[in-house]
Amino acid sequence: MGVILRKRENKKAGTISYHLAISSNGQRRYEFLGITINKTDTKEQKDEKKAIANSIRSQREIELISEGTVYTPNHKKNLDFIAFYEAYLLNYDKRDKRMIKYSFEKFQNFLIDQKLLKKSAIFKANQLTKNVCEDFRDYLKSTKAGLSGETPQNYFKRFKKVVKFATSKGIFKENPASEVVFSTQGDNEHQKLKKNILTIDELKGLFNTECGNAEVKKAFLFACFSGLGIAELRNLKWSNIQN
Repeated sequence: MGVILRKRENKKAGTISYHLAISSNGQRRYEFLGITINKTDTKEQKDEKKAIANSIRSQREIELISEGTVYTPNHKKNLDFIAFYEAYLLNYDKRDKRMIKYSFEKFQNFLIDQKLLKKSAIFKANQLTKNVCEDFRDYLKSTKAGLSGETPQNYFKRFKKVVKFATSKGIFKENPASEVVFSTQGDNEHQKLKKNILTIDELKGLFNTECGNAEVKKAFLFACFSGLGIAELRNLKWSNIQN
């Protein structure tokens, strides 16, 4: 087990590039750092690039050593969870990407509402505790979020998906949201989540009924067959429609 910093020299180009040789459980893999020293670099620039490469090597070594323990390296604890969430969204290509996007926006709104997001706009991973996850769930249920029906539960489900992925990447040793359940049962009967479903005959009747606002009618019928909520419909573009 170990992490070795290695360099590769390209004499023709006059450059030196760095990569890591990582050995673990009898296997070896390589990580190319994208750090290149050019022949035109000053001594200060060369020293700085080498220092960065060594810093990354140290981080990877700590990650390797901490595998299987409850210890989380500081550089992961201090990672900006907002930036991680956004990066996850940018690289996400599944059908529910809009849900991920809206859950991200609601999470940011929640942090601002709870004064957890500072002026620097950084929310560290170690700040995301089980209590914060529970508070976010309750926020989605509240009138502050401006959501209704199954939308709050769907947004929280996507949030938990991101947190689970972050846990798999070693950002959290234990998933802070794993035991946070989104219960649809309220203390009072009117608080309970109920889903009213129109029959095909009722939808046909609506289709054949005159409406003063044709766009609203089209949007409603489209929502019935797509499952999209009003927030998603307002942001829907032709480019989002796929065969």
